[in-house]
Amino acid sequence: MRKDFIKKIAASSILCSVLTCYAMPAIAYSNEESVYSNLKSNGDKYKTTVSIVEGEGDKTEIKKEEIEKELPIDCKVTYKLDGEEISAEDIVGKKGNVTITLKYVNKDEQQVWINGQNEKMYTPFLVISGVIVDNKNNQNIQINHGKLINNGETTIAAGFAIPGLAQSLKLDNSNLDICDTIQISMETQCFELNNIITYASPKIFSSLNIQMEDFNSLFNKVDELQDASNKIENGARALNDGIIVLDNGVTSLQEGSKSLNSGVESLNSGAKQINDGAVNLKNGMEEYSSKTKQFNQAVCQVSSGANELNTKYQKLNSGIDSLNKNTSTIEEGAKSLSEGSGVVSNGLSKISTNLDNVSSNVTKLKDVASTTDEGVSQIINGIKYQIDNPSSSENVTSIKSAIATNNSLIEKLNAQNEELRSLTDVGEDVQIVLNSQIEKNNEMIASLNSTNTSLTNGLQSSANQMEGIYSNLVKVQAGTTALVTGTSSLDSGIEEISLGTADLAKGASSLAKGASDLYGGTVSLSEGTSVLAAGSEQVAQGISTLNNGASSLSGASNQLTEAATTISNGTSSLQTGTSTLLNGTNSLVEGTSKLVNGVNSLSDGSKQLVSGSNSLVDGINRFNSEGVTEICRLVNNNGKNLIRRIEKLEELSENYSSFLGNKDTEEVQFFSIMDSISTADIKNKKEE
Repeated sequence: MRKDFIKKIAASSILCSVLTCYAMPAIAYSNEESVYSNLKSNGDKYKTTVSIVEGEGDKTEIKKEEIEKELPIDCKVTYKLDGEEISAEDIVGKKGNVTITLKYVNKDEQQVWINGQNEKMYTPFLVISGVIVDNKNNQNIQINHGKLINNGETTIAAGFAIPGLAQSLKLDNSNLDICDTIQISMETQCFELNNIITYASPKIFSSLNIQMEDFNSLFNKVDELQDASNKIENGARALNDGIIVLDNGVTSLQEGSKSLNSGVESLNSGAKQINDGAVNLKNGMEEYSSKTKQFNQAVCQVSSGANELNTKYQKLNSGIDSLNKNTSTIEEGAKSLSEGSGVVSNGLSKISTNLDNVSSNVTKLKDVASTTDEGVSQIINGIKYQIDNPSSSENVTSIKSAIATNNSLIEKLNAQNEELRSLTDVGEDVQIVLNSQIEKNNEMIASLNSTNTSLTNGLQSSANQMEGIYSNLVKVQAGTTALVTGTSSLDSGIEEISLGTADLAKGASSLAKGASDLYGGTVSLSEGTSVLAAGSEQVAQGISTLNNGASSLSGASNQLTEAATTISNGTSSLQTGTSTLLNGTNSLVEGTSKLVNGVNSLSDGSKQLVSGSNSLVDGINRFNSEGVTEICRLVNNNGKNLIRRIEKLEELSENYSSFLGNKDTEEVQFFSIMDSISTADIKNKKEE
């Protein structure tokens, strides 16, 4: 047991030296929490102790506690011998190619808000594991992520892992080697394994000192790179298009230069003829210029007279046209007036006759209203007598008489309504009055029916109920009195309307005769103005044509005079110029021959330039699309997302300060020692 304890102390000392090489933070005895775990050779935990250091200097206090709590990092150990997996007990003492795989699993899962949603990330832990390997029985020792220190007799193999980082950064499917596994391999003669000691800390970012501003600067430069590359590609395309246009132009220039050379020779020949003709032209233009001045004066007089005639006749033509249009309107109006006045006369005669019938019926209505008023008065007196003499036998007779009287009045009112409804063609105002009277009659009929019902019920009613009937009948009598007054007013109004419509009918008859005579006169007037308007239109067109022609002639003669003067002045210059032209064409013939030779050489060069420009465009296009654009896409899409995730991991790292959840603890670190495997260990386990 003492020998094993010494081996563990030695292994711990060597591992601490390795950790120092990796520049891990120094252990500070101030509010620090250390977690120590003992692991079996397959990675299973069987004991965990937490040590908390509080205070500073002489006041330091250390508290230790053995706990049963799941660690944030799990380790699974597998062994392979010559490629085949084998248990720790079975591999001891074997010979061959051995691979030890330490698979770390991050179990400290956190939900964080990133990119507008909740996502799963893990608190980042840097895990460093080390083991001392004896060089006597083991050669060709290798480690995938770590460092080997060989002193001749032993080799320290120390590796590192960051479990959960690939998942947090969404790099599971990338080619980046972000490890969560440490592999140690060796060629062994007799396999045994010392204790594997592991150190883990969540404070991975505090030692890396990552500056996010550097990444932001990179993103800005990437955008500038993309813009610049796009501009280069666009410029290359524009250059290529311009070169193609240039080549086409050179080809056209080549053909044109040949035509120019041929044309210049013809020009030289024609210049001689132009020089001879210029002398004759100068003499003829001087005489022509003097004659055009006389012609221009006469044209101005014609134009002035035609313009005045056109102005005055336009006013006359406008008046004739207006007269023609108005006579048509007068003719239509006279015709409508003649037809309408006859209809009005007939209608008024009919209304006058109907109003006589209305007056007769209103007189009857007035008599019925008076009779109704008298009947209601009798009923009221009868009810009043019944109230004053409730035990009298005459009460029943009086009520029945009142009911019979009411029924007679109802029949008269219904008959009167039928007669009023039969009156038609009496005019809108009279019809409104009649409809109003019918409504009032209906109200009286409803009141009388209600009274009869009350009287019928009143044969067995008490004195109080009879008083209610008496009160309602008083209101009915007020209505009948108003009916008598209304029918008297209606009778007077109908009589006045009847007299007025009779006079109106006489006037309408006279109006109809006058309208008929007016219509006959307007027909004759319309025919005359139509003939006048047609002739006037022809005259107006002729004058307008004369005026336009005179104006055009005047303007043309002025232009002709000016042009003749200009030509006359120009012929002198023309004669001088033609001589100069002749000398110039001689020199031009010589120059165009040289131009043709130069353009041919230019055409050969432009063809080579087009070929080179096409190659340049293809190369820049591939450089931009396959190179710059792909780099920018990778940095902008994956890079920015990666930085945001790194920032979240840094927050998780800073927030993890205690394994037990102690708020006063400032730092936490994890240590584990995995049991060694040797022939002596296997033997002791079997004996136990």
